[in-house]
Amino acid sequence: MMKIDRGLLVVVVATTIAAWPFLTRGSLPTGTDAEIHIFRAAQIEQAITEGEFYPRWAPDFYFGNGYPIFNYYAPLAYHVAAYFSLATGMGVVAGTKFVLLIAAYLGAGGMYYFVRNRWGMDEGMVASVAWAFSPYILFLEPHARGEVAETLAIGISPWLFWSFDRVRLNGWGLHVPVAAIILAALVFSHPLTALVAYGFLLIFLLWEFFVTPLLERESAKKITGERLLSVAVAVGLGLGISAIYWLPAGLEREAVRMDFYGHGHYDFRRHFIALEQLIAPPLWTDTGAAFPEFRFSMGTVHFLLGILGSMTVFHSRLRRSDTLLFTLALCGAMYMMTSASQGVWEMIGPMRYFQFPMRFLGTAALALVPLCGMALRWFRLLGWKKLAVVAPGACVLGIIWFALPLTYPPKWEEFGPISRSRYHAEELQGKWLGTTCCHDFLPATVEFVPSSEAVITSQYLSGREMIEKFDGDALPEAASVTLLESGPEYDRLRVDSPEEFSLKLFRFYFPGWRAFVDGEEIDIEVTKPDGRMLMQIPIGEHELTIELTDTPPRRMARAVTFISVVGWAGVIVVFSGSKRNLGKLVVAQMGSVTMRVALTAVLIGVGAKIVADEQGWFRHHSAGRVVTTAENRIFARVENEIELIAFDGETIRVGAEDKISVVLYWRAEREPTRNYQVYVHLRDKAGKLWGQSDKVNPASFPTTRWSTQKYVRDAHVISVDALTPKGEYQIFVGLWDHKTGERFLAFDERDWLLGESVEIPITINVDE
Repeated sequence: MMKIDRGLLVVVVATTIAAWPFLTRGSLPTGTDAEIHIFRAAQIEQAITEGEFYPRWAPDFYFGNGYPIFNYYAPLAYHVAAYFSLATGMGVVAGTKFVLLIAAYLGAGGMYYFVRNRWGMDEGMVASVAWAFSPYILFLEPHARGEVAETLAIGISPWLFWSFDRVRLNGWGLHVPVAAIILAALVFSHPLTALVAYGFLLIFLLWEFFVTPLLERESAKKITGERLLSVAVAVGLGLGISAIYWLPAGLEREAVRMDFYGHGHYDFRRHFIALEQLIAPPLWTDTGAAFPEFRFSMGTVHFLLGILGSMTVFHSRLRRSDTLLFTLALCGAMYMMTSASQGVWEMIGPMRYFQFPMRFLGTAALALVPLCGMALRWFRLLGWKKLAVVAPGACVLGIIWFALPLTYPPKWEEFGPISRSRYHAEELQGKWLGTTCCHDFLPATVEFVPSSEAVITSQYLSGREMIEKFDGDALPEAASVTLLESGPEYDRLRVDSPEEFSLKLFRFYFPGWRAFVDGEEIDIEVTKPDGRMLMQIPIGEHELTIELTDTPPRRMARAVTFISVVGWAGVIVVFSGSKRNLGKLVVAQMGSVTMRVALTAVLIGVGAKIVADEQGWFRHHSAGRVVTTAENRIFARVENEIELIAFDGETIRVGAEDKISVVLYWRAEREPTRNYQVYVHLRDKAGKLWGQSDKVNPASFPTTRWSTQKYVRDAHVISVDALTPKGEYQIFVGLWDHKTGERFLAFDERDWLLGESVEIPITINVDE
């Protein structure tokens, strides 16, 4: 009879609480990055159904011009979502939710086995629950940001450490190909997360091979060339299998635009996290908010337990080499997230690609949660057996209870059907172009993104299956072009003309695109400044084929991946019958009483969650024009569409060059007919401007997409001008249209005119 892993049972139940919103709510939200990940998955699904199993091109983005996002952005999350959709018929929205769910369970399970195999079941259980309820993993990535690919990569990371730890301990065996495929999956999921996790893994392995034997002479295994070689082979196979992705992405990076990194909103200097925020408790979600306010925190209980775990290095009976390593790693991750590390970020040029220091919260979790498990060692040291039995359950309950506010993300509506016409329509509304923020991965030859072509738009919005990406009305007289077949990375056309003519395709050019007339290759001219393809078509009737082919880097990458897969399969064959495959592990078992206490603690958490759902605990409930979390109420109506209903701010005293924080709370009285821009001005009594904050969209979200049922929190920071004289100043807020320059009038609740801007009733005193 198969024995049930007691610790794993507790972990599964606890992780179910963490994943509760995804399990109990239908669909997925719009308004986060999950939306763009869903559309990417839809493009992958379309390509698969048309026979392209590893597409590099998204044909329907950028008004149908397409761009090579899948040549650069790791595609595993989209392939998983697409194949789930195809296998179940439930669609890519359900497939994307499936990715988020497996990431939650994968991460918790991987952390459990990694810590259990090193320290014991009790420690593994506490560490795993701490992982599942880490604010970054539980809420920030899957809900607040909707980062599907990054969430999957974070979920895979603990398995990377578990698998390579097995290889390090046992040398050759089936754990070598297992470690290799996990490393490949991580790289295929999200390159930045993979880079950080892989770097941490290498440090971990070097530490265990060369430092631990010096610090733990009695318990450390002797280093052997066999074990070092097995680790190197696993690394080599993992990187080789994933070469089909990362090799072209690296070698062809100059073929696309990546110039926005490190500028504007994506300047890392704007996103360092205060140390007190890193250890702060979670904020309660407001059910009336369109977007939740949150803290970039590691978790208060997590941090306290982690400190206890790290302090074991100071006790001779509890001291372990790996505890010191995880403590140093935690300190390093925290350092990289605070402004103290700005010099390091500036010194290392490629760091700008990380964009946000908060990405190191994933690394911090990898280091912190094992230390949470290590904290249990203190309870055993005290010699009070009852305390040692109860401690794991108490830690689990404390972690769950204090994280419950994060299990209440704002409720979302049905995502709606996915289609090419829907995406094209949303691009027309100015929501975005492509599925990236700042034209990253757009071909470098596209100097200026052209507006939508009427002939293309009409086909997309009518739901046409094959899109003719050329303008038939621009052809010479008596010439004809007929689209015979179209796929994600090719078009086949019949052309017939009494004269030679130039045919312009509404597809962006990218290295690898080739054109053939009756099987003979012809030149492709790249038009300026729109970067599209232009071909000279000879007289007569011909068959024209345009297809995206492999470049030398892509062919080399395929070869490396093929060789690595063959080698990976060979390792499986060689060691499939080996007695060393399982690798003996001495695992400290969990007592039956401890297990019952821990399971009871988790069930208490389940009960608390059920009651909280019914009673509205752990969240605020704003409605209408009342924002329960706002410091001050105010009212102003703009264009009978947008209302300013509250603000955070107070009369303060500042100096020149200081910064002033103001938070505005807006709501849509009715569905806005345009996208408004917002400004916040610091003015003197004469109306002269001495500081300002401007946003293209209030709260960085287009007003045409605001719900009339939710308020929007809009945070601003005003930098006081260095030449600001001593005196009293006021803050004024207004909405305007950047296309026309028009500033819109505001009215109070009596419909009395307030002017082009609304005065916020606080005074700013500036000292010299």
